[in-house]
Amino acid sequence: MIMPAFFMRPPPRWARSWMPLALVLAGAPALPAADKPPPPPRVTSLVPLAVPQGFSGTVRLRGVGLKDATAVRVDGTAQPLKLEIKEKKDAAAPAGMEASLVGDSEIVVELVLPAEAPAGPLPLVVAVGEDTAAPVTLIVCPAAALTATGDPGSGFQNARMIEAGQHVPGAIRAPRSVDVYSVAAIAGKRQQVTIRARGIASLLDPLLTVYDRNGLQLAVQDDASMDNLDAALEVTPSADGPIFLVVQDAMDFGSDWHSYLLEVAACP
Repeated sequence: MIMPAFFMRPPPRWARSWMPLALVLAGAPALPAADKPPPPPRVTSLVPLAVPQGFSGTVRLRGVGLKDATAVRVDGTAQPLKLEIKEKKDAAAPAGMEASLVGDSEIVVELVLPAEAPAGPLPLVVAVGEDTAAPVTLIVCPAAALTATGDPGSGFQNARMIEAGQHVPGAIRAPRSVDVYSVAAIAGKRQQVTIRARGIASLLDPLLTVYDRNGLQLAVQDDASMDNLDAALEVTPSADGPIFLVVQDAMDFGSDWHSYLLEVAACP
């Protein structure tokens, strides 16, 4: 078959001048994308959430970019006797949770507080070079008001007895689990029950349910308000006897980082 003459003509001179460059570019590797700057450091959770005055021990902080932490400091005039990073490591995300949201690293710091350390919030700030994460709050409590960490019950029959006026630390350590406490109550006497978790530095989204001695639900709360994911409610039992406080994660997650501070107080 003889091709028409116009199919056999060489390409114009301008096209011939670009052909070698086009062939080179076709075989060249793609240019690397600009390196993205690392995300700013961020602390998502803290364990424990509360310590007594005169505390001497370790505190763990989880978050984003903490493996490169260079220092931890306390904002304010109340300073610890010692605050030093002891360990930096990777941290796997709790089951069902995204590392980009809850963090992929943690640091362990050694903290020593004076016996006369003021009770209240202790703001901890993690520095990564010249960058700093937003402060997270560690609660300092009078030693007499902070109960020793213990295993809560999993039902009414083995509920852990606590007293009003105490700060009770705990954690929902496994998915779909619950912690159950009991506290003495008097008919007609109001009591305030509060759980502090997400509002301090915890992965827990607390769901609090209160039952009377007969298992009748008195109150339930997920979020205290639109801006407060923690729980706080008042209950007034109609009979003497214990009431039962059931704590769980609203999304049924759980890990050592799903910690909380439970407080029960008699209302005036």
